[in-house]
Amino acid sequence: MRYQTLLLNTDRASSRLEQMRTQFNRAGVHYSRVEAVDHRHLSSDLIEQHVDWQRNRQDYFHDLRPAEVARYLSHRRAWQELLDSGVDYAIILEDDVVLSDGFNLLPKRIADINVPWNTIKLAEPYGRSRTKAHAPSGGATVVRYDVVPRGCCGYVVNREAATSLLQRTEQIYRPLDVDMQWWWEFGLNVVGLKPYPVKLSHRLGRDAHVADYIPRVKRERTYVKWRQCAKFWWLNRQRQTILTSSDVDN
Repeated sequence: MRYQTLLLNTDRASSRLEQMRTQFNRAGVHYSRVEAVDHRHLSSDLIEQHVDWQRNRQDYFHDLRPAEVARYLSHRRAWQELLDSGVDYAIILEDDVVLSDGFNLLPKRIADINVPWNTIKLAEPYGRSRTKAHAPSGGATVVRYDVVPRGCCGYVVNREAATSLLQRTEQIYRPLDVDMQWWWEFGLNVVGLKPYPVKLSHRLGRDAHVADYIPRVKRERTYVKWRQCAKFWWLNRQRQTILTSSDVDN
């Protein structure tokens, strides 16, 4: 399958770009830079265009911050780049990650996957989710998650997933990584590939700008939060049961 590696990077983050360029060169990996949306320059008009505030206040427990909106719009650019390029899938990376020594083998690992997928998690930066070993893939293991982990610093999407995500996210009301946890709403079929080939660098204390990506304390709508948690628990369990049955049939 044809693929491309896409790096999301804002114009002001030149040091991050240089660090990533060094890692890609060391791994012998070709990449394309996608200009990420800078939340510092995000206009109120653009926010109003893309955020469904009524749905946000009804179904999410805090108002979206400009950084969360900018991040979502940046990933939408990457999905569109994938579709425009004509390749089969894209490896999408944010610019504050550390690549494993075997990152250059990732396309081979992906080619060896013999179960249905359209999205692959390459990192799990905010704590471990329970997984079930699903199938071997060369020197790696494909896993299914009880709950898809938060964090979008590194993942793979194919054309099917990118098309569905673009169609369903013209307006947003939750952060991107939370939306991906509600995978059934976006037509996603999510697996993980372990050992993970990507780590988020704030775990290694590397980047001075990681505060832009670390969740902060926000004013919460407590009732909405607990109502949505209960809804998520129920629907996720139901959908996982259906997905497991489908895996067995295949």
